[in-house]
Amino acid sequence: MTNAQRVLFNTLALYTKVALTTVLGLLASRFVLAALGVVDYGLYSVIAGIMGFMAFLNSAMATSSQRHLTYELGRSDFNQLNRVFRTCFFLHAALAVLLVVLGETVGLWFLNHVLNIPAGRREAGFWIYQFTVVGTACYVISVPYQALLTAHEALAVVSILSIFQSVGNFLLALLIAYAPHDRLVTYVLISSIISILLTLAQMILCRVRYPEARLNTGNRLNRELVGELMGFSGWSLFGSLSVVGRLQGVAFLLNIFFGPIVNAAYGIANQVGGMMSQLTQAMLQAVSPRLVKQEGAGNRKRMLELSLLTSKYGFFLACFWMIPLFVEIPTVLTLWLKHPPEHAAVFCRIVLLMFVCDQLSAGYPTVVLAIGKLARYSMVIGAIHLATLPLAYVFLKFGFDQNWVLFCSLFTMIIASVSRGLVVRTVADFPYTMWLKKVVLPGFAGVLPAALYSSFFAAMVRPSVSRLLVLSVTTGLITVVGAFRAGMTITERNHLHELFAPLLLKVRTLTRTRTSARVI
Repeated sequence: MTNAQRVLFNTLALYTKVALTTVLGLLASRFVLAALGVVDYGLYSVIAGIMGFMAFLNSAMATSSQRHLTYELGRSDFNQLNRVFRTCFFLHAALAVLLVVLGETVGLWFLNHVLNIPAGRREAGFWIYQFTVVGTACYVISVPYQALLTAHEALAVVSILSIFQSVGNFLLALLIAYAPHDRLVTYVLISSIISILLTLAQMILCRVRYPEARLNTGNRLNRELVGELMGFSGWSLFGSLSVVGRLQGVAFLLNIFFGPIVNAAYGIANQVGGMMSQLTQAMLQAVSPRLVKQEGAGNRKRMLELSLLTSKYGFFLACFWMIPLFVEIPTVLTLWLKHPPEHAAVFCRIVLLMFVCDQLSAGYPTVVLAIGKLARYSMVIGAIHLATLPLAYVFLKFGFDQNWVLFCSLFTMIIASVSRGLVVRTVADFPYTMWLKKVVLPGFAGVLPAALYSSFFAAMVRPSVSRLLVLSVTTGLITVVGAFRAGMTITERNHLHELFAPLLLKVRTLTRTRTSARVI
């Protein structure tokens, strides 16, 4: 299997996973919201966010682990690979202990003294927080194993495990309405158990398949490698903190100013944005190991070319889903949730716009990660993300409504997406105009016909399920044609043809064989 075919296979495997998990997730959310109610659903969303905020440390270490494991595979240095994995595991184990300590001190104080929790639900809030702390600690320990699977490009295995987890969560959502005790507490408890079982499965699988995952406690940790990993994580830390801080900071602002009902709308919007993100992250996850391995092998020019293609194709994929969903989000929310929370439609539309803006430069973070020069990138992009919170706070203090909090997030996301190219220009000596010429201009040229068509169609036809289906299919086709004709160069079209030609040949051969068998 060639490198391009491997990327295609992994992308298809991840898309299969995303399709199944998205459908199951949408259905599960509907059942969970109906079973818990708007207040409990919003309470769960904001409390779970506390550990999401505390886990920014893990995000930084996960980035470092992923990069170093993939880089050593690119160099084909398997002894160093084993040392890197062993060091990553013990660092994550120590981080899990630290997160528990922080969660039971700072996090617990924030839960009891800052959050707006309805009277009579404080005990439930305490228990769902404790279950979340345990689940988060187990997830932290599993990160080196997830990174190793990704580094080996075993993404089909990752997809299968994720599908099992989604099926478990879906069954839980179906049955939670029949829980004999507190539904919210029961839901979080069983959900945490499912996550822990997934962690154990990843650990066992890696120890069986990959010799470097077998820990040898007799060997001492390499202090130089620990320092390298921690130094890399230090710069990644600020970037991780900024992203999580923006997401959860907005949730806290909405909770403090407007209460848990608005948090429920924001939770729904983030879930829609998260599911959309999975659709494009499937491609990015399949390509990222290849980008880092190219840098490890000393082929930076090819890595930069792949990063531009990743950004452009990610933008096309985002618009393929976003354009019809942006127009039809009220209908989709009604079909999905029956009675969606107030403000959910507006929140979802703003989050979708943020998601598309982010995809325009989606390949650049991996470039900086592969090169290893995170200082300037993390400082600039992280500061832009964190600027959302004081900006939104000022708007709220001046009496603006809840929508302006998300408008502030959209504004800083646009600035961050533009700034990535400027930072990469200095880190990798890569002209900024290349991004404008090869990603931005062809990207907008490719999706503009679909955007204009969907707006005209929605203005002429009344909202209905039929309009939703027709608009989704026709807009998707126009997006594909526009991306292929106006958004790609002749060379890129030829590469796509060469990539899919073997697959199409196999399909034709299989079809002819079956037809011949029927005739006989």
